[in-house]
Amino acid sequence: MQGLLNNNVQVDLLGGSLMIEWNGVGHPLYMTGEATHIYDGFITL
Repeated sequence: MQGLLNNNVQVDLLGGSLMIEWNGVGHPLYMTGEATHIYDGFITL
């Protein structure tokens, strides 16, 4: 879009690294990283 980053970017977060791949408008965005269970809950519908 603005040419500030590459198509593949690593974002370092408190829970670990997240790899983001995006080839621009009209293409899917992929986020790859570890999945961690953080919450259990119930909702009454």
